[in-house]
Amino acid sequence: MRSLLFALFASSLVAGPARAGDIDGTTYAVIGSTATPVQSQVTLTGPENRQMNSNLSGYYRFNDLPTGDYTVTAVPLSQPSGSDLMGDCDTPLNIGQSLATCDVYMTQQ
Repeated sequence: MRSLLFALFASSLVAGPARAGDIDGTTYAVIGSTATPVQSQVTLTGPENRQMNSNLSGYYRFNDLPTGDYTVTAVPLSQPSGSDLMGDCDTPLNIGQSLATCDVYMTQQ
């Protein structure tokens, strides 16, 4: 009995946090009333922290994340003249959820 309990306990330590899925989205620069997809530096904070650049169309995807609440923050790689754009969005990633979408609209700060 003790060895069975130990085996169950040990396997739970090795497994680590439950993996839920991915977070993806598109980053947009909002100038006036127009939202345009732009390439951005995207930062993910939460149970796991990561950073990447979106593609030229603003698309990003963080793969194989543990469950939890995340914030996605984006800054354009090339700022339009005279602007200081930044934006973020929050999303939960739950057990059984394979994909959460979090589009980021960056506005003048």
